[in-house]
Amino acid sequence: MQIPLASRFKKRELRAKFHVPVCVARWIDAPGLPCRWFDRMVAPSNRWFRALFHAWVRLARWVLEGDYRCTVPAVRAATSFTPATLGRDHTQSDLRSVRSFFVFFGTKLVEKKVVRDELPSNKMSLGVEIFDLPARHFQVFWGASGDLWQSLWDRVLDVTGDDPFRLWIFGTLIYTMTLYWTIGSIYTLLDVTNRPAFMRRFKVQPGTNEPVDSDRLRRVIRQVLFNQVFTGLPMLLGLYQVITPQTPELIRQLPTFTTVLWQLAVCIVIEELGFYYSHRLLHHGRIYRFIHKQHHEWTAPIAITAMYAHPIENMISNLLPIGVGVWSTGCHISVAWLWFTMAISNTLHVHSGYHLPFLPSPEQHDFHHLKFNQCFGVLGVLDWLHGTSSMFKSSKQAERDYIMTGLRPVREIHPDQGQEEGKKIK
Repeated sequence: MQIPLASRFKKRELRAKFHVPVCVARWIDAPGLPCRWFDRMVAPSNRWFRALFHAWVRLARWVLEGDYRCTVPAVRAATSFTPATLGRDHTQSDLRSVRSFFVFFGTKLVEKKVVRDELPSNKMSLGVEIFDLPARHFQVFWGASGDLWQSLWDRVLDVTGDDPFRLWIFGTLIYTMTLYWTIGSIYTLLDVTNRPAFMRRFKVQPGTNEPVDSDRLRRVIRQVLFNQVFTGLPMLLGLYQVITPQTPELIRQLPTFTTVLWQLAVCIVIEELGFYYSHRLLHHGRIYRFIHKQHHEWTAPIAITAMYAHPIENMISNLLPIGVGVWSTGCHISVAWLWFTMAISNTLHVHSGYHLPFLPSPEQHDFHHLKFNQCFGVLGVLDWLHGTSSMFKSSKQAERDYIMTGLRPVREIHPDQGQEEGKKIK
């Protein structure tokens, strides 16, 4: 027997003790209400945010194979309703729709509150509470949404299989190549066609690659494909030999939120260290013309030139700093793929030549391709520490080096010196 969600809760009993689940249950009880609430309260005038939220809802419905107006299995009578049954009744098998997901999230919040209230006050310190509060609430949300991601991950493994070797080697190679060429093709299409025309307003170096030279483009495509197969595949084989062995059972279980968080943080730090110092080494006068000069053929780079490099450079400067983070943390393959996604999408964007809204600024790395001896790192921390960004800091590009939150191009907000003087004369 299945009963509607709203009839499960007795308002009078729950309002006294469990405010969060009642609010959540009432909010999501009507069909389509979360989307209507989001459209009205969160993004009333931004159709992109609305479209993104609706797409996420459709994805969740597909993953969980549930109807938007879901019902949950009948549970105990309200007279025996306790905090323990509240959490136990919402098992993973019950999460068959978006509504169940929100209810599960609400009940987890209540369980956390009840557990905290039952602890003796002398066993909880203020310092622990201050530092633990953000992580605890993120973990609560991760625990609720984790069933959504776990269901999606199970579906992926049902298609690909859970053999560790195949996933780490061939799965990673296919995924990273697909990601690279999907994002790169979008940027390349802009450079080849020069359409839509308004996108040229977001160019970091206006007038360059409009359109991109077809012969140079073919050389880039050949070199990048060679690097991905003949240096990427050996790198994955070597990485698989040194990482912590993962059985199919471990691969099927996604890690916790805090694990993902600290592993990504370690990977980011290691990449900054590895890329900065290997990059500076490649700029040494005695070896620059033999290896790194190939990458700097493009003083105004395009997205897919991110891996246009000598195979030695691709191995020690592009792949090794990313792989060392995966090896040192012993992370789950899903975390490794998430990390590869972040690294690939970032390097494609900073090489794209476009400073687009809501995306990381490409100004620093574009300045490096323009001047060669500035801005060697990814985050800019080691450039600041070693003084290799002093010329950049005094340039007009530094004024534009931020994430845009509007639709007006940054070059129109901070025009070049000649354009500023022309405006004053007029």
